[in-house]
Amino acid sequence: MYLEAMFELAEDDLELVQARLADRLGISRPAVSEMVRRLVRDGYVVIDDRRLAFTDEGRAIAETAVRRHRLVERLLVDVLGLGWAEAHELAGEWQSVIDDRTEHAIIDVLGAPTTCPHGNPIPGAGYEQPGLVTLADLVVGDAARVHRVTEQLEVEPGMLVALERAGMVPGTTVRVTSISPDGSLAVKASKAVLALSVSTARGILVTPGDLSAISDQVAGRTQA
Repeated sequence: MYLEAMFELAEDDLELVQARLADRLGISRPAVSEMVRRLVRDGYVVIDDRRLAFTDEGRAIAETAVRRHRLVERLLVDVLGLGWAEAHELAGEWQSVIDDRTEHAIIDVLGAPTTCPHGNPIPGAGYEQPGLVTLADLVVGDAARVHRVTEQLEVEPGMLVALERAGMVPGTTVRVTSISPDGSLAVKASKAVLALSVSTARGILVTPGDLSAISDQVAGRTQA
């Protein structure tokens, strides 16, 4: 769990320090400090100027955990038809019982996906991320295609449900309709308009598009 959280923080370009790890996991800082000492002792993590870093063995374990979590999410969403939030929760339970054989079977069934349902790369799948910006980088009138909802947002209560219900999912087009003085945005997705704080908007990665090329999804129509 700790190594997986470290991997996700690094993936979101967040500094790997114990305080941030405690916030991500919702665990007290003394408890995190004790676990980090154990991870250092066991050879999975090193500490350099109070920053955490993986050893090769620690990174390999973290990548395996993240890969299996994201593969299970794909299975639950794409094959079993579960919603984002439920799949995210169940994947955390299922990933620990998946062995190498099961992992390869899931990959075969899914056709070797490269991202989870939220657009985050599956480690080892050869995903090449296009040039992306965040929703917070856009201005009023800008249209963009959603690519990723970062792990930082996945752990926020209710966030996955809200984004999925609004249709703000990878592959859809959105448009910024207004920006408040505090930087919060109103964004039109395929099913609803969402009000997003700056921090939330920074966790949604997109490729900007031409306003004249806004898809039927943004206009509220169903594409053929």
